[in-house]
Amino acid sequence: MHPLWHRLQPSARQRREVLHGPCATAELNLVAWKCLEDAQRRGDTRAIGVSNFDEPTLASLLPQAHIRPAMNQCSFGVGNHLNGPSGSLKYCQENNITFQADHTL
Repeated sequence: MHPLWHRLQPSARQRREVLHGPCATAELNLVAWKCLEDAQRRGDTRAIGVSNFDEPTLASLLPQAHIRPAMNQCSFGVGNHLNGPSGSLKYCQENNITFQADHTL
């Protein structure tokens, strides 16, 4: 298992794997994302996604990804609710990526 992802659910049938935060460079994001794609192809996970990716980070990943992220989990709540990290809510809506709020209260 690659050290850059975070397991959200323990059930193998329902498990989702998430790249928990952007890496230092777009190249490292792609390397980590390819590991998640491989895990999904092997059947090790049902869905893969990202966490706290802003619009530019998502925009650099999507053209190179073979599998689109199922979700982007971001801090989004009472004190932070305008559009998520740097426009990611709108970008996710436009690109069929579920935007999942984290730290809602």
